[in-house]
Amino acid sequence: MSHLITHPQGELLRLPEQRVVIWGRGMVEHEPSYHPLAGLPRPQGEAWHLALAHGFFTEDGERTYRSSPIYAREIRESGWDYIALGHCHAFADVSQGAVTAYFSGAPSFLPGVGGADGYAVLVRCEAGAGREVSVQRIDLRPLVQP
Repeated sequence: MSHLITHPQGELLRLPEQRVVIWGRGMVEHEPSYHPLAGLPRPQGEAWHLALAHGFFTEDGERTYRSSPIYAREIRESGWDYIALGHCHAFADVSQGAVTAYFSGAPSFLPGVGGADGYAVLVRCEAGAGREVSVQRIDLRPLVQP
């Protein structure tokens, strides 16, 4: 199954068999008034809630003129289980409060892709005594033949 998230106001994708809800927002243009997490609904029910956002992480209160800011408070106040972030090519943990959020980095080996280092991330959402999201950085370099 594949699904392309394109709606500029955001859209939900429900996978009831996996108990997963995914939210993302299609980006029309990178510019300062575009806020990737704007319109993210509150989580509802017991499903795992995973959001996707493409932009720049920005600390609360920091003035920015960069395009597509993602503020720390937006992550912290979302209540979602995991927010997968893209745009920055370097692996980075920007989790806030109880919300796990990472830039996975760019697994590309192409010259000129800034910050691309041949890594990817594996995200596990595990239920048990509690809900836990774990992120593991995976080195893809040994898989590439020179």
